[in-house]
This record gives sequence, C-alpha cells and structure tokens, in this order.
Amino acid sequence: MMNSLPFFQGTDSFIFDTFTPSLDHITMPQTRCSGTIRMILGFICMLGLPWLSWSQVGIGTNSPSGRLEVVGAGSSATTSALKVGNALGTILTVRDDGQVEISSTTRGFVLPRMSVTQRNTIASPTVGSVIFNTTSNTLNIYFSGAWQQLNTSLPSGAITSLTAGSSAGTLVTGLPASGVSNTYTYTGGNGESNGGQIVASSGVTGLTATLTAGALAEGSGSLTYNITGTPASAGTASFAISVGGQSTTLVRTVASGEVASLTVGTANGTLADAVAASGVTSLINYTGGNGGPHSGQTVSSTGVTGLTASLSAGNFATGSGTVTYNITGTPASAGTASFAINIGGKTVTLTRTVTYQTEVTFTYRGASVTYGVVLGANNRLWMDRNLGASRVATNSTDFSGFGDLFQWGRGDDGHQSVTWTSSTAATGTATTTTLSSTDNPGNSNFILSPSADWRSPANDNLWQGIGSTNNVCPSGWRLPTRTEWETERASWSATNASGAFASPLKLPASGRRYNGPTGSIPAGGAIDKGGDTGYYWSSTTFGTAAIFSRFNGSSMGTLYEYRGAGFAVRCIKE
Repeated sequence: MMNSLPFFQGTDSFIFDTFTPSLDHITMPQTRCSGTIRMILGFICMLGLPWLSWSQVGIGTNSPSGRLEVVGAGSSATTSALKVGNALGTILTVRDDGQVEISSTTRGFVLPRMSVTQRNTIASPTVGSVIFNTTSNTLNIYFSGAWQQLNTSLPSGAITSLTAGSSAGTLVTGLPASGVSNTYTYTGGNGESNGGQIVASSGVTGLTATLTAGALAEGSGSLTYNITGTPASAGTASFAISVGGQSTTLVRTVASGEVASLTVGTANGTLADAVAASGVTSLINYTGGNGGPHSGQTVSSTGVTGLTASLSAGNFATGSGTVTYNITGTPASAGTASFAINIGGKTVTLTRTVTYQTEVTFTYRGASVTYGVVLGANNRLWMDRNLGASRVATNSTDFSGFGDLFQWGRGDDGHQSVTWTSSTAATGTATTTTLSSTDNPGNSNFILSPSADWRSPANDNLWQGIGSTNNVCPSGWRLPTRTEWETERASWSATNASGAFASPLKLPASGRRYNGPTGSIPAGGAIDKGGDTGYYWSSTTFGTAAIFSRFNGSSMGTLYEYRGAGFAVRCIKE
C-alpha cells in the first residue's frame, strides 16, 4: 500500500517530498505553480485524489487551523494572500497586511438579511456582528450585550447654484395643465438624493409643481418640475422652489382666453333709424384660439349712437372659431354705427349701417298722422312735409303742402291751425291781444303781440331740443337750429325758392301770419306771402326775437323776427 504522496515545492519543477494522506491536513507549496505543474496536478487529481479523504487544506502554511487556511507571504499592503474573481475581474482581495477589499462598480455588498425574530434566535452573537433587519429596514450591530440600530440615513443632496432653464407648455385659466414643465440647471451636485418636492402655487392658485425624487449628478446637472392642476384665474402663478440647499421662485404666467387674430364676419338683421333693433347679430371670426375662457364684452356704438353690442362669456375654441355679438337698442340716427371689439387680446372695429327712418307716426292736433322721412345734407333726417300739411308739396306753390303757421315757442294747442283754399288764400284761428304769462296760454287763439312776443315775460328755453317745453315735433325730433338750416341751404342747387323745392325736403313757399296790431298793414293775424315766400322757424333765439330761414323767387337767407309771428315748422331728427 502506498504510504506517501509527492509534495510539490517550487514553480517549474517537481521536488518530491512525502506526506501521509491519513494525516488531518494537506499542505501546499507556498509559491504558485507554473502552468505545467497545474496541468499535472489536475491530472493526478482526476486519477487518484478522489479516493483520498482530506480534512484540512493550507495554502502558505504547513499547519492550517481550519478546513482552508491561506497565509500571505508577508505584511505588505501591495501584495495579496488571496484573490477571488470571475471573468470580469477580481471581486475579493485579501491583502498581506490583513485588509479585505471587495471590488464592484455594479453591485453592492450584501449582509445577512433576517427579520427581528430570526435575529433574536442567534445564540450568543459575537460583538461586532452586523445584519440587515428586514422588519425595520435598518442595519443592526451587536455590542454592549444587545442588538443596536445604526443610523442608516444618507447625507442630503446638495448643490451650489440653481438657475432657471427652459419651460414647456402653456397655462390657461380654467383649463387643466398638460405638458407643462420648467427645467433648472445646477452646479456643485454631490450625487446624493434631491429628496423631491411638491409645492402648491400662490398668486394664481390651483396648480402644483412636482420634482420627482432622484439622485443629483456629481457636478452639474438639471432638474425638471412638472406642473399639474387647473389654474383658478389668469395672472401669475408662483412656486417656492427649494432643493439641495438652494432656493428660488418659479414663476409662470396664466393666460386668459386668447386668440391670434380677429376679423368681422357675417352680419344678420337690419338696423333702421329710430327703430328698435330686433334679431340683429354680427359674427366675429378668430384664429389661434387657446381654448381658454373669455368674460364677454358689452360695447356701445359710436357714430350712430343708441346701440349696444353684447357678447356673452364663454370659451374660445382651440384654433379657429366665431363669437356672436347681439346688437340691441334704438339707433339715434341714420349712418354708420361702429363698435370697438376687444376680445382675446385682439381688437377689431365692427361697423353696421343704419338706414334712415322712412316714416314716422305721431299724434298731431289730436289725431294720429304718418309723415315720410327724407335724407338731407350731412345725412340728417327731416320730415317730408311741414307740420299740418296734408301731403308732400308737389311744387313750390302747392298749398296742400304749406301746413300750419306757429308762433315761436308755442305748443300744439290749435293756435297754428290754417285752412288753405289756395296758395294765396287761407283762414286762421281767432286772434286775441291778451298775452300769456305762462308757457301754455290755455286757448287756441293766435295772440297778437304789439310787444313782439305772445308771452310776457319771454321764455328763451322754449323749443330748445327734443326734451324742451312745447316741442311740437314727435319724440326724437325737434326744430332745426340756425346752423342746421344754413347747412341744408348750402346743399341746394339754387339760392331761391326753386332750390328749396328741388332739395330732398321739397320746401314750398308756405307764407306767414302777421302778428301786428289790428289796423296795421298787413292787419294783425293776416296770412300772406303764400306761394311767394317761405318762412321757417329755427330753435335759435336772437334777443327778443328768433332766427328763421327765408327764401323767395330771387333769394334766400337767415333773418330774425318777433316771436309772435306765425311761420311754418319743419322737424329734424335728433
């Protein structure tokens, strides 16, 4: 029976020594074997070693104290007693100076993991024993006769500067935020966790900025705050940003409903002077709508007044769309009504044409009458006949178009009534020489006034506009001023009675009623100049007299006359 096996010593050659396999250990050479020796050893092991029964192995020692003992050659920190690795490199190194190094850039060192119950079943733990407690997710170390929990908190993430970077998305009041974020760049990152942050907005409320927890870069890097929620109003939303020991304020503008452009679209319904608008609308087209809300608009007309365009509050479409303005009110005149549209941050002028009133119905001398309306100079509206005329004059001497003759400032009390039988013959109401002390004499007599006025004392405020005392024209109408008469006459084709009749107003030579005393020439209360001269009151006073417009076959002009005289009245639209 073989009683010994070779003992290898050296690197490149065999030096035989013997050892007894029945011993409790096998010792190996202290120096590494060459490749050839390793091959031979491997072959021997294949043939004979399987039947051996070894209980201890020593490397670098002839007296292993355990199943395997590796002893270094010295105490240097630059040499190793043992290295364990894989195809990627060395994992475990035991240095000759006693230091143990575990190397990896992709994995961590895993301690024994156990619950509190399992930990407490360890019999007589060695001081310094370390385990990972899976119950509390903490590191535990045994000392002072008990298991102690270690503070396993990592240092906080820290940076040295924080600078606002890019922003994405837009915020619109009333609309949920989508794809909205802000990026910050930083320097001096320490590689630890940023801790994350969730911060609510101030100013404009309803929003939240969220930074997801994660590791900071070592050095420079960037952080992204995602903004969610629905802004409660338009304005500025602010977020108090605090990360890595640095603070700043994130500011985002919240827009109201906005558009890129406005254009005037389809007009529906018609507008006529002095007629209440009904079913009148105008569409305003827009592009670039952001889907946000608008508060609507109410805007009054200019040019032609009396109208209002109203848009109800609502939301713009995303992209292109239309909004509808409803137009209400009663146009004060014919012409162009303009509305300053201002919606979604853009402006445009909406214009609507107001056609002139074609007729007016009112009560005169106790009966309902309807007169036509004509358009005079400067787009001013006039009645088509004198007050009291039964028709529009067909020529300058048509007495059916002469109408009644008023004393200046008196109301529709019957004193003005004249019955024409021809262009030169007419009968008026009874006369009196009793002057009135009030604005309304209380009778229908034509007052003869040697003092020039039917009223004593005179009242200059009569006939002064549509709201004045004794205004004989219907609502919204009044006597023309001196200037308005002169403007109208300037448009005539001739400066005489022919020009007056050829004008849109078709003014006849309607004559006058004299207010002199009985026995004067002509006699007080007499009606004359019919078919020859036209006398038309204005609302303008001149001392104790009043201004009138006059024309005849050869001339026309502006003159003044005592207020007791009887002249024709032609009403103009306010």
